[in-house]
Amino acid sequence: MTAEVNYRKAVLGDLRAIAEMERRYFGRHAFGPGLLLYLFFHAGDGFMVAESGSQVMGYIVVRRESLRRKRAELPTFAVREDVRGRGIGSVLLSRALDYLARSGVRRVALQVSVRNPAARRLYEKFGFKVERSLPSYYGGGEDALLMVRTLDAAKPR
Repeated sequence: MTAEVNYRKAVLGDLRAIAEMERRYFGRHAFGPGLLLYLFFHAGDGFMVAESGSQVMGYIVVRRESLRRKRAELPTFAVREDVRGRGIGSVLLSRALDYLARSGVRRVALQVSVRNPAARRLYEKFGFKVERSLPSYYGGGEDALLMVRTLDAAKPR
């Protein structure tokens, strides 16, 4: 039997597990504890987790760039490898986009490694389009794609 997954705003106590996931899945490109703490305080309700029992299964951060410009970014997002394919990432992304739409955001941008086709497929499923390539974005010749999505207040997803 699969344990129930709950989705909620991140709390300070989640940051240790999130930092461990960042290191595991993003290696030298991982956000460190200091940057995660900064995002925690600046993303507000846009820093969300999925948990089962007391374990963080995944997280997403969306941060408004400017209320006036109605833009936001998705700086980091991950789901534990052992629970991927169960829809946790889709629920987190859906909730994040709903939150942004309700907040008046109309454009969301993110960068994704060209070496991560699974993430790209998920973003495309949610209406993100490749705007341009970012050569050597991650250094060492690793390219990224800048993907964007326009949000409609009436239809966030």
